[in-house]
Amino acid sequence: MVEEENLQFHEEYMNEQDPSILHFLLASGDDVSSKQLRDDLMTLLIAGHETSAALLTWTLYLLSQDPGVMSKLQNEVDAVLGDRFPTIEDLKNLKYTSRVISESLRLYPQPPVLIRRSLEEDVLGEYPIRRGEDIFISVWNLHRSPQLWEDADKFNPERWPLDGPAPNETNQNYRYLPFGGGPRKCVGDMFASYENVVVLAMLVRRFDF
Repeated sequence: MVEEENLQFHEEYMNEQDPSILHFLLASGDDVSSKQLRDDLMTLLIAGHETSAALLTWTLYLLSQDPGVMSKLQNEVDAVLGDRFPTIEDLKNLKYTSRVISESLRLYPQPPVLIRRSLEEDVLGEYPIRRGEDIFISVWNLHRSPQLWEDADKFNPERWPLDGPAPNETNQNYRYLPFGGGPRKCVGDMFASYENVVVLAMLVRRFDF
């Protein structure tokens, strides 16, 4: 009976014009169970919702502590957007806004710890790693290490030059890992970056913190 209901749902849903991720997963033709679909959607929802909310919360906190950065940010948003909503074309001109987000991610990475599982035995420095062991990478400590950063605990968006590329793990030699790196890097890193720049721009255009 459950299988019949699932089949009916699939047939009815596929007849609807809907660009959602659920439609994409069903249309892929893979033999995916209802549980797998629910798990996939929950992963996308939780990973994409809580992390962005936390990042924006910390960003607004940092801005409230630094009126100079706040003023510069608001000036850029006013110059680029005026009174209208941002478009995809505006994102390349909201460079300082993007750097504010990048610096907030450095100080308050979401998540602050990455977990990876060893596929084979290895040695990391002087530490042996056995196959199947979990490795915890403290992004928080990495991002605040005085050995890697000048004024490591200072909120300074201008450490990222506006005429340079947006910081990522490769151009920062893996000292900057807000979205991880390698094959298991966050698949939504660009979406999250755009989303947070847009939301921050809309907030500082209307409010002072």
